[in-house]
Amino acid sequence: MEKIAYIVPSQEVISIISHILEEDVTNGIVVPQMIDTSRIRSEYRRLCGEGYGAIIARGGTFMELMQVADSVTVLEVRVQTSDILAAICECREQYQGKIYVVIHRNIADSFEHTLSVFLLFVFQDMNQLYKIF
Repeated sequence: MEKIAYIVPSQEVISIISHILEEDVTNGIVVPQMIDTSRIRSEYRRLCGEGYGAIIARGGTFMELMQVADSVTVLEVRVQTSDILAAICECREQYQGKIYVVIHRNIADSFEHTLSVFLLFVFQDMNQLYKIF
């Protein structure tokens, strides 16, 4: 069986995925890891070279990987708009300051009419995001 790279945004998420998919992670079938999203093409090539048969990612990372993918399948972890809105509402209850949501254009398109409720910065690619922040 080919290995599956599960791309995550932080070390904390690696721990969560490792717990949820404990048997597959222990057996080396699923390898949760972070990648350098500013070097998406070289990271994709590295994953291909390391023998991954599939790459799982979400959000902007998924979109960026799809743009360079040519041999290894890239699968999307879908996050529902309601999940994002629930997280924002929970944040609003616990934090009194401004809440900023930075989101990729393709993901923002799924929000449609709810965009006006929040202050959003919509970015086209990861390089644009790095220049601003």
